[in-house]
Parts: sequence; C-alpha cells; structure tokens
Amino acid sequence: MKRSHLPAPFSLIRRRRPRALRLEELERRDNPAGSLDNVDGNLAAMYRLTRPVSEPVLEVGNIVESIDVLNDLILQDPDGRPLIQIWARSSTDDVVKELATLGFTPSLIDANYRLVEAVIEIDRLPDVASLPSVLSVTPAYRPITRAGSVMTQGDAVLRSDLVRAAGFDGAPLKVGVISDSALNMPNSQGTSDLPAVVDRYLEFAGSDEGRAMMEIVHDIAPGAGLAHYAGVYGEASMAQGIRVLAAIGSHVIVDDLGYFAEPFFQDGMIAQAVNEVMSAGVTYVSAAGNAKDLSYEANFNASGAFQDFDAGGGTDTKQRITVPSGFRNTLILQWDDPFYTTNGVTRNFDVKVYNGSGALIVSGETNSVSTQQPLEIVSWNTSGTGNVPYDIEIERKAGTGASVLKYILLSGTAATVTE
Repeated sequence: MKRSHLPAPFSLIRRRRPRALRLEELERRDNPAGSLDNVDGNLAAMYRLTRPVSEPVLEVGNIVESIDVLNDLILQDPDGRPLIQIWARSSTDDVVKELATLGFTPSLIDANYRLVEAVIEIDRLPDVASLPSVLSVTPAYRPITRAGSVMTQGDAVLRSDLVRAAGFDGAPLKVGVISDSALNMPNSQGTSDLPAVVDRYLEFAGSDEGRAMMEIVHDIAPGAGLAHYAGVYGEASMAQGIRVLAAIGSHVIVDDLGYFAEPFFQDGMIAQAVNEVMSAGVTYVSAAGNAKDLSYEANFNASGAFQDFDAGGGTDTKQRITVPSGFRNTLILQWDDPFYTTNGVTRNFDVKVYNGSGALIVSGETNSVSTQQPLEIVSWNTSGTGNVPYDIEIERKAGTGASVLKYILLSGTAATVTE
C-alpha cells in the first residue's frame, strides 16, 4: 500500500506547438503586449517562438537553437503550459489577487521569498508580467538528477551487511528521499524490494529515480521507514519538501537533484531549508555533483564591456571550449549580486556562444537588473563530429564596480575548457 498526500503527477508530455521561427525570420517590431523586460530570457523566447505565424514577429528573449531545447529546460504541464515563478514587488497576497483576475490559481506561495508559482498559458505571459504587483517572472527550470550508469554496490562498501548481522536494521528510524518520481513503486513492493507502506507527499511522471533510491535504502536498512517527495517543481517546492519530510519524522533525508538556478555565491532557498532541518537534528545527504574542470571563475577583467579571459598581458574576449558531438550543453552563468532582493542586483551580464566559424549559436540576454536574478542560462546541441569547438563571450551590459563571475558547463565528460 501507499499513503499519498498531494495531487496527481505533473508530466513533461507536451502538446504540439506552432512552428518555431528561424533566427533569420526575426525582425525588430514593437511588442503590443509590452517589452517583457522583467521576464527571464528563455521564458520570453518561448513566448516568441510559440506565436502563431500570422502574428508579427517579436524581438524579445534569448537567441535559442530551437523550441525543443526550451521544452527540455522549462517545466510544463501535460498541455504544454509552463510552470512560472512570479516574484512579487512586495506582497504575495497582491500577486495572488491579481492572478485571480486573469483566471490563474497559484500552485505554491512562499511569502518569505515573495514567490508565487503558477501554470499559465504561454500567450498570457505579457499579462502576468505587466501586473502592478509583479517584480519579475522566471521559469521553473527542470532539475537534473545525478544518477550514475551503474547501480551501487554500496551495501558491501559500507559494510552495512555486517551491521545488520549484529542486529541493527534501521528501525525505528525513517529515511526521506527527494528525487524525481516513484510512480511505479507498487512493482517494487510486489517483489519485496520496498516495504508495504511508503509515505508519498508529491508525485511526478519522471524516471522513477526516487523508487531506485528507496530500494537501495531498503536493501541497506530494511527496518527503516521510507517517505518520498518529488522535488522537481522548482527550488521552492523542493525546499518545502525538505521541511515536510522533516516534519513527518524523517531522521535522514537524501536527494539527488540539482537546479540550474541555485545560487553559486550564497545559500539559496534549498540550502537554507537544509540548514534549518539539520539544526533540528536531521542528517541530510545530497548527491552534490561535480563539474570537475568544466567551470570558470574569475573577477570581471574588463576589456571594454567584455570579459578578458587572458590572465596575462594580452587580450582575449572569447574563451574556447571543445565539446564532443552528440551532447546537449547547458551553461549557467552567475555573478556575485544577491538573489531574492528587490534592488540588490545592480549589474547585468550577457553570455553568448559562437561556433568555431564565429557564427552566433545561442545567447543569454535577460535584463537581470529588471528580473533581479544574477543569472543567465543557455543550452544548445553539439553539431558536427568529434570534438567541436565553441567560443564563450561574456559582456557587461549594466553596472559598475568589481564583480566575480562564475559559470558551470553541463556537457559530455570529454568536454574541455581549453583556455
């Protein structure tokens, strides 16, 4: 049996969308619904690329490779509607009231962060962004699960078999698991790979990574109680899940998720929730991930408005990377302005990626001063064969003073930052 406490699964099955417009079809025209200046560039690009072909083309949002890349980045419901994060200027109550006038109901409210989440039709994005109470609108980015290609042999490595032989099986402790889904849990219960009773507090149509994690826990500590929370509905939902699992008595909580928009230079809402439950005595374990050498961190070294990647006496405003063919690449750029403020982000950096021939492939051009999110995310597919070269360019569009920049590149294991 199972105990289920929250709604039915949210899915990534998508409806067929209107034809995506090619880059060469873009032309500058007035946006009749507003500039979307306070909207994340990827979300604005989704709005642009899903306009019917009969409408004027709008120059808003990032340059992206295709609508498919955005579909993989941004959480959507079965009807293809994006899950968005609405950041209030002041009160979330005001946002909720104004959303109701548009016919939308929040799926999550976090007054501490001035955050409201809701699923909307993408063509209503300008209406939401222009509400008086709304500071900015960003997408709920899909998290990554840090699953390996080989199942763990952890029981022998941890020598937990010897502990069980001594009479300790995990009872009466409870382990809370946060991952993408455990929809097929009854199959594991039927083979005794999971206990008959597992608490489930949120669900998602994912890869069943949560079920696999619980099976490992059950192998190692068969007497321990289990609970699962699908932490894939955005950072605020995952933070909420951490608190829920602690509140129901989990002694240990483990997750294998990572979010693109988690802050690099401060504790984000997930880290703050972890600190909170740990201070109450919960043991927290996370598959934190390791990007190895696929990252870059440095002070902003200006050559005009561009980052000079040459640490010596020369000038190099483009950094060469090589990526193996056949991979999806996602680059997350952040800088040391604060998240979760209404006026703390005073600098705006854009990132662009060029192919080896110098042609622009993708760009992150969010107005971060308007969104108050010191963040750019770009994603593209490697084309060609072998190891394919690309050049990264970072430009300061607004602000002054010292800044620390950092990006992480999620790509194939053979990707390299060559300079």
